[in-house]
Amino acid sequence: MAFSQEVISTVRVEGNRYLTDKEVLKLLNLHKGLVYSPDYIYKAVKRAYRKGAFEYISVYRKEEKEGVKLLIKVRDLPVVYDVQFVGNEELSEEELRKAIGVLENPQEVLEEQTSYISGPAVEEKLKIKKLVPIGRPLSLEEIEQMVGRIKLRYALEGYPDVKVSYKIVPIKGASKLVFYIKEGSPQYVDEIVIKGLKRLDPDDIKDVMELEEPNIFLFRFHPPFAEEILENDIANINHFLKNKGFFEGKVEKYEIKKVGKKGVKVILYIHEGPRYKVGKVEIKGNNYFGYGELTKDFFRQLKKNDYYYNQKLVDKLRNTILDKYQNLGLFFTKVYVIPKPNVEKKVVNLLVEVKESPPTYNRWVEIKGNYETRDYVLRRELELYEGDLITKERLKWSNIWIERLGYYAGVDIKPELLTPEFAKTTVKVTERFTGQFSVGLGYSETSGLSGFVSLRKGNFLGMGDIVSVSLSWGEYAKNYRFSYTRKWFLRKPQDLTFSVYNSKRDYDTYTVEYKGISATLTRRFWHYWEWYAGLDLQSVKYSDISPDASIYVKEASRFDSARLIRFGVSRDTRDSYMFPSEGSHFGIGTKLGGLLGGDEKFVKLSLKGSYYLRDPYFDSGTIFSVRGQVGMVKAWGGLGITPIDERFFVGGDYTIRGYRYGYAGPIDPQTEDPVGADRMWTLSVEADYPVKRKFFYVGAFLDMGNGANSWGDLVKDVKAGAGFGIRFVTPMAPIKLDFAWKLKKVKGDTNRFRIHLVIGSFF
Repeated sequence: MAFSQEVISTVRVEGNRYLTDKEVLKLLNLHKGLVYSPDYIYKAVKRAYRKGAFEYISVYRKEEKEGVKLLIKVRDLPVVYDVQFVGNEELSEEELRKAIGVLENPQEVLEEQTSYISGPAVEEKLKIKKLVPIGRPLSLEEIEQMVGRIKLRYALEGYPDVKVSYKIVPIKGASKLVFYIKEGSPQYVDEIVIKGLKRLDPDDIKDVMELEEPNIFLFRFHPPFAEEILENDIANINHFLKNKGFFEGKVEKYEIKKVGKKGVKVILYIHEGPRYKVGKVEIKGNNYFGYGELTKDFFRQLKKNDYYYNQKLVDKLRNTILDKYQNLGLFFTKVYVIPKPNVEKKVVNLLVEVKESPPTYNRWVEIKGNYETRDYVLRRELELYEGDLITKERLKWSNIWIERLGYYAGVDIKPELLTPEFAKTTVKVTERFTGQFSVGLGYSETSGLSGFVSLRKGNFLGMGDIVSVSLSWGEYAKNYRFSYTRKWFLRKPQDLTFSVYNSKRDYDTYTVEYKGISATLTRRFWHYWEWYAGLDLQSVKYSDISPDASIYVKEASRFDSARLIRFGVSRDTRDSYMFPSEGSHFGIGTKLGGLLGGDEKFVKLSLKGSYYLRDPYFDSGTIFSVRGQVGMVKAWGGLGITPIDERFFVGGDYTIRGYRYGYAGPIDPQTEDPVGADRMWTLSVEADYPVKRKFFYVGAFLDMGNGANSWGDLVKDVKAGAGFGIRFVTPMAPIKLDFAWKLKKVKGDTNRFRIHLVIGSFF
């Protein structure tokens, strides 16, 4: 009888631990009555292996009168749908799940994500699918890798002796993977001792280590120890030594000594060796730039470093050369810097190889990841169009404009070569949820403790527009506002914002309330620059005026309407709006009242500037800043009265710390209340040191300035305050707490010391 005519009479399965017989046969697509064929069996086994459900499959054939009897011996893999941890106390289940890459109830998460249609949800779903390795057969190797990640996670917390075992528990045709954990005793770093250094400071070595010593000022009482971390630190130290020019330097050995029951003293023995200097710098393959043009900055900085080799300077040299080529349009140029140490002379010669590319033009732009955003919202922000020469500067600013929209968690703009002369540019964005509902508390000297509720939707309907409603109320102020911003109004790089608002502020001797509408057109020009023009139409109401109120308040209470024109220009190169560390900001603004009607007739001019610099000498991360402002306001026509809220109140959180709000300016001699100034200037110098970079800083400051009613009086009786403070930079808002001493007492504010707390953006 030919094989093709033999019929399978029975099929038996052995060795399956997690799958039922029926599930095994279904994966193999074998059943009774099927015509037997060796080729078919081979392909069935191959398909089953490819599905990843089996570690081992073997098929045995036995002929009988009724037909062919098959015996299928398998070693199946568990289909795991969830994990469980037993015995964990130091680390939470969430932390352990994150360590092994398994979310809580991953199948439910995926189902929830499926119900969303917004772009961020689609991105999140794709991430979850990549992250979650369960819901499919897991090999023993994958499970052992999970065990290793759990042990490593515990080691990073100072539990080097943790024991981890596992058991696969079948549940309703699936399986649960249970990890049993015995944490053991923790080990902490008590002290780190560095020996053998001659030129380097031990703190320089400790700065590149992940192991840390206890520090009560940083609330670090029991920093964890693990030998795995130490081994990684040794590799980092060796790398650091070479980067600093110690090419023969290395960690020769280390010792670990017990201190008490849980403490560990780590002793590192380091051989520095001689520090190499930079010798010759040779450039090959360069046809577009002169030698001095490419190396001028490098040699100037190298001289400051006494010509010692420094990898940071070498990297800057490479990047400088690459930037010049990429901004010339030779975008795909390659630059290699090859150090060649000379052991005898203790110098490093540098060979720079430039592999120039031809000019590359953009053939087309492809947008990816914009599930919610319409294509044109992204395309209009680009500075690189079809047919343009590709330069790094165009890519940089395209990236900046898209990021400043605030709608994307990530932006990646990448040209890809099609031919030597042409490339396509891919713009890949990762959308974030742009609907924001915020509830919280804020504090400043002028508004007191305040609560706020805000509902904001950016990228409204995928068109890039912004709609928002905000309500805030506090001890001294209440604000309600609705606004809509039309991005790229009239298809130009300009935004048109309409607002409806109601603002009420309670002062010691009076209350003022504004109700109105406003429109503001803002347009950017060049890079970093923008101008704005706006119009406010508002009613003004003064109430609860005390008999002791200043004459300025009583005069201003005669106003009941205002028509204000606003315009100004600014230049902003700061690296962050919330807590800048580099760059500058300069702005000049004008407000004109009464030209279009209304009771308030005045002209107001303000100039503000700030400059931020990260420590360029010691690389300590300290942020130095200088901030200043000058202003004047003058009434014209009508009653000849300047509205009191348009006058300058110098002193307080944002001007001169150490003084109460307005008390560094003119004071009513009768009530000793501040009445505001027609002229003002302030200057602040500050240094903020990072205890934990990008999160926690300590600072020291000096503020000075004055408020007066004439230019001559501005330079007389100058006020100043100095002190220190702490800054927390949180995702929601920065928190600033300052302890300030006034250097000169004034009437009505005789205390030398004052605490300033600001929750929100800093000036």
